[in-house]
Amino acid sequence: DSKFSVLSRSKVATASEDGPEAVVDRIVGCIKAAVKQTDLRMKSISGIGIGAPGPLNPDTGVVAFAPNLGWHDVPLKDMLESRLSIPTVVENDVNAGTLGEHRLGAGQGVKDMIGVFVGTGIGGGVVTRANCTGASTSRLARSGTWWSRWMALCADAAPRGAGKLWQAVRPLPDASRRQ
Repeated sequence: DSKFSVLSRSKVATASEDGPEAVVDRIVGCIKAAVKQTDLRMKSISGIGIGAPGPLNPDTGVVAFAPNLGWHDVPLKDMLESRLSIPTVVENDVNAGTLGEHRLGAGQGVKDMIGVFVGTGIGGGVVTRANCTGASTSRLARSGTWWSRWMALCADAAPRGAGKLWQAVRPLPDASRRQ
């Protein structure tokens, strides 16, 4: 709602091996189930915000590459809007999480923050002067390089074995392009 209160929850397995169409169908079902648990109707939902892994274009809502889902150039925004007829915003999942923490969680009240999320991979989002930025746009792809260089410096100064951590988080060359 307008106060960011959680009105209901719904959860379903991703099952990405079934492909993007099936995953989006499950997302739509999950949204409908969550709305059904409230006293709202789908027509009263003014917008959908969804976080997706990997590099994407937030303007078009196309997920360029989501390695953990096996996705390449998936038009997530269009797929959701065509099924639900509700305006949809697609953002990198780590950027969305960082912004959520800034607005409603551990980062409340600070102007600048960095969020680091460890899951299938390691991702980072940055809030500067209350604007969320991150590696989902080409403008900020360099921040991933900065992060890995910082990790390299830390690994060089850290106890023996810490260099393995840098190797684990070092970005692949041009990982956002299909190979």
